[in-house]
Amino acid sequence: MAESKKERLKIEEEDFLILENMSGELALILIERYDLKVKEDSAWPKRYSYSHSGLDLEFVFSSMGSFTVRPEISERYKKNPPPIFYISVGKYLDMFIWEDINFTEVPFDQIPESLEESLKNYADYSLNS
Repeated sequence: MAESKKERLKIEEEDFLILENMSGELALILIERYDLKVKEDSAWPKRYSYSHSGLDLEFVFSSMGSFTVRPEISERYKKNPPPIFYISVGKYLDMFIWEDINFTEVPFDQIPESLEESLKNYADYSLNS
């Protein structure tokens, strides 16, 4: 862990473009990798549909530096389905990093691998319960 990562800093208005760019960069990579289908044609949030092991999922990229994968909205979850995978950008001295819900760094090049693991676990649980 880098020395400058010790103290998480507050996101400021001047950081918004950095967060948007980081979300956009991640979206470009995952759209191609998973052949995501546009669900909603809007600037932000960017929403895509994806099917995995027969399960319909939604990939959501926020302009504020977050990425969520969740089940498509269904009768059970009409408004806010629980996330299957979630990461967001944390600000630290001289750096912005992707991190999970526990503030653990998820290196950019490892995001697809972490996502794959979450998708597999969700599919295994959903299809076996």
